[in-house]
Amino acid sequence: MRASGRPSFLLCGAVHPSPEVLRRVEFTLAAKRAKEAARVSRGGKGDVKVYTIPTYVYNVVSTDGSRGSVPEGVLRAQVDALNQAYSTAVLWQDMSESTSAASAGIQWKFDLQSITTVKAGDMCDAAVEKTVKAANRKGGKGALNLYITDLSSCGLLGYSSWPWELAPQSGKADAKVLDGVVIHHETLPGGSYKPYNMGRTCIHETGHWMGLYHVFQNGCSKGGDQVDDTPFQSSPTEGCPKSRDSCPQPGEDPFWNFMDYTDDKCMKGFTPLQHKRMAEFWELHRAQRD
Repeated sequence: MRASGRPSFLLCGAVHPSPEVLRRVEFTLAAKRAKEAARVSRGGKGDVKVYTIPTYVYNVVSTDGSRGSVPEGVLRAQVDALNQAYSTAVLWQDMSESTSAASAGIQWKFDLQSITTVKAGDMCDAAVEKTVKAANRKGGKGALNLYITDLSSCGLLGYSSWPWELAPQSGKADAKVLDGVVIHHETLPGGSYKPYNMGRTCIHETGHWMGLYHVFQNGCSKGGDQVDDTPFQSSPTEGCPKSRDSCPQPGEDPFWNFMDYTDDKCMKGFTPLQHKRMAEFWELHRAQRD
């Protein structure tokens, strides 16, 4: 999808899972939910759970250093934007009312571990991407490795891996090496790609890394994005509308959600059940220790 009258980039390059993968992912998640429901019925606690995510940032610049370089302060500002975004929870029934992720019993903390400058070829080249990641990736399955680079040649603002790709049954032998989020450097706070220059691309792609689909997944069809408190939405949103209602089901489109394609300034938050879904995938795929 390209934004008309805006930078001619594909907003999100996350590879859409196949129907077979989607069925397996949702079946596994349903089984986990059944076990959790049984645990809660036996008196399990519902306290706020803190998820600390070790975060490693790589500024991947061109070999001659002429493209992709970002000041350290901007890289830190992007991590700050992640922490702010993942503390939000918007109630779609009343957009004037917001709360925190703690309302879902969840707290996320992106804990910056290091910032590393890497000189390499173009990460739009799959071979270069794998080489860069294999040489630099740090931490276990629960560590966010964030690569900030110039994606001009492939026309992307960003892309990410999916958490279930780490499962043995995914068949991806190099899943851990490739695990992470890759972001075009000009989408960071204060970048040149207006209206996508407030760091929301990184927030959006990290949402995929945590297991969230786009809010327009499956359009108005049954299932939607598999999150009950994000109303159905038929297609991506462009710009910054005051309102939009594209499906017959209850609720206006959640165009304000970080998992849509609206302008950065219009993105307000996640919902409580999106936080819950991210936590469920975390427990399934990222909480395991190597």
